[in-house]
Amino acid sequence: MKRLVFKVLALVLLSAPLTVIAQSPSVRLESRVTGNRELPKVTYILPWRQPAEMDFSWEPEAGIAGDLFRPLRRDEYLRQLRYQHTLVENANGALSPATDNLEERGN
Repeated sequence: MKRLVFKVLALVLLSAPLTVIAQSPSVRLESRVTGNRELPKVTYILPWRQPAEMDFSWEPEAGIAGDLFRPLRRDEYLRQLRYQHTLVENANGALSPATDNLEERGN
């Protein structure tokens, strides 16, 4: 029993400083570094040699995108639409409303 009382008393005495430490205000340190204010606030960056010629033309590989990124010409596109319209017309036997506009414009 004496050992238990001794252990409890020791635990209470050892934990007392922890509560005091937790209640003390925190210390905040600040510092400010200032440089020489006589220096200019503008930076000039000059190249020390001329850049080499660069070619920015990029062509996609045929295996990656195929004709996906190939530029379209208007006449080729309209010819393809008319061809698809003819195929649909032959398959269905009637004009669809979306392709009627192409025929009316004369394209």
